[in-house]
Amino acid sequence: MNHHHGKRTIERSTVTGLWPLFSHAMPASTTKVQAWTDGSCGGKDRIGGWAYYVEHGTRSIESSGGAHDCTISMMELEALRQLLLRLKPKPHPLEIHSDSQYVTRTYTEWIVGWSRNRWHTATGKPVANVELVQEVWQLIREHRLVRPVSLIWVRGHVGNHGNERCDVLAGIARLQMKGEHLKLTAKPNTLIES
Repeated sequence: MNHHHGKRTIERSTVTGLWPLFSHAMPASTTKVQAWTDGSCGGKDRIGGWAYYVEHGTRSIESSGGAHDCTISMMELEALRQLLLRLKPKPHPLEIHSDSQYVTRTYTEWIVGWSRNRWHTATGKPVANVELVQEVWQLIREHRLVRPVSLIWVRGHVGNHGNERCDVLAGIARLQMKGEHLKLTAKPNTLIES
């Protein structure tokens, strides 16, 4: 259940080698953690999907899920929220890539002004998805206590492997929310959790 909107959320996780990302015994390192996030949403049916994909050295994790009665912006934010919840704050620099200018600009350009303006935009309108925006901002700040966090916009659908993987996973999650069952193909040496 998605606690933000009271909607059913499905999640499928694929995990390989969690130790470098999640172990408390992990040594301090400057090895960069690279992550990609993406959202997908049908305009008329308002059924959406989200996904993230993470690489750290030779290890990777990915996850996806979906929701009803949502927007593309909500799914883009949800992908980032799920990523930040899954990754524990560790000393490795975290670089997050998104093809959503809404997501990257929210946390690199707009967030400080919005918070100073009591969660209203420069034009005086209330910030859309404000609870989700605020929760993600809190998660980013928690990670920044122990590591540098960068949000980087990437152009979608141009062959960026992490972005392409998230696009596929978010699309599949959206279709599954619509009730279309697809067989997910795992990469070699990948464990799928239910």
